[in-house]
Amino acid sequence: MKKEVIIAIFIGLILGMVVVYGIYRAKTSLNSIRQAASTVSDTATPAPSGSLHNSLTLLSPQDESIQATTDAKVTGTTDPDAFVIIMLNDQQPQVLQADKSGNFSVQITLQQGSNVIVVRALDEDNNSVEVQRTVIVSTASLEEPAVASSSAQASPSATTK
Repeated sequence: MKKEVIIAIFIGLILGMVVVYGIYRAKTSLNSIRQAASTVSDTATPAPSGSLHNSLTLLSPQDESIQATTDAKVTGTTDPDAFVIIMLNDQQPQVLQADKSGNFSVQITLQQGSNVIVVRALDEDNNSVEVQRTVIVSTASLEEPAVASSSAQASPSATTK
């Protein structure tokens, strides 16, 4: 019986040392990975190229505007040489490139009623920005209805007895 107890203690001691050695190796590996990650993040920070994000300013058409004609001109500014995608309702999108100063302009044909114009600018780093405008085409008159004349109104003395 003494022999079996000594063998069990010896086996337990060896297994315990294997577990402790495994924990030690895992901990040192984890620490070296953390140090390498912090070194990489300190040295691999990219320098900003050009602007930090692209910009898009739509000069025309005005949002929620009402016009009588179906012709409209979409103009604006964005980053120089950025690609500009103009989507109108469910029509095929138009793609153009801004000039060296970032200006762009394109003529579009609107439909009768409400038109949703989505303009998206895409720079060389694949950053995009989007602006949406709604333009209504209507040929109906926007004048106020005429006020009833005084002769059509009943006089107060005529209604009382």
